[in-house]
Amino acid sequence: MRACGYALLTTATPRAAADQPASHVPAAAAAPPRPRACLAGTRPQPESPGAGCYSSRADYHAPVPHCSARAADTPSAGTAEFEPQFPDLESWVNGFFVIAFARPASQIRWGSSWWDHPETVLRLDALWRTCEAAQLDPVRGVAVWIRDFLEPNLAVLFSPAGPFADCGDGTHVRGSVLPVAPTPPRWWSASHWCDLLADPDR
Repeated sequence: MRACGYALLTTATPRAAADQPASHVPAAAAAPPRPRACLAGTRPQPESPGAGCYSSRADYHAPVPHCSARAADTPSAGTAEFEPQFPDLESWVNGFFVIAFARPASQIRWGSSWWDHPETVLRLDALWRTCEAAQLDPVRGVAVWIRDFLEPNLAVLFSPAGPFADCGDGTHVRGSVLPVAPTPPRWWSASHWCDLLADPDR
């Protein structure tokens, strides 16, 4: 039995294909293997190798649920079934993000009520979806995800001027809303913009 470390990608082999010679494998069982992601502190289920991943950091008791989706066709592998490791954003944040990317509280801004900060939800949702999709590239997927998606968003999320700027010492402040003013009449009309382009100094 092989344990999965951070960002190692494993391939689940259909049981029928493992138990029978290739010539006797039914057409349905001979489909391309399904890629699975084993992220921080996860490993395949002992009773059924490749059937799932365990999420607990110490005893691996809690199985990570999977949901089904279809990956786009690729010239080399055809149509493969893609199963995200985490079924929703909250599961990914609580079961992976806050464990893998923890920082000393004195060095970052973070709030336990992250779900009440709209910008945080938007950024974390983008990170979760791209993290799941990164497993489709077993060689560079996670590395590209860290460089292009994770690190830029961590810099904003943990910044003293980020969405948790007003949170600290166990307090939760949702944050202010940017001020807006109503637009003048006809501002969005084509005639207004034609006049403005014709005479930008008016």
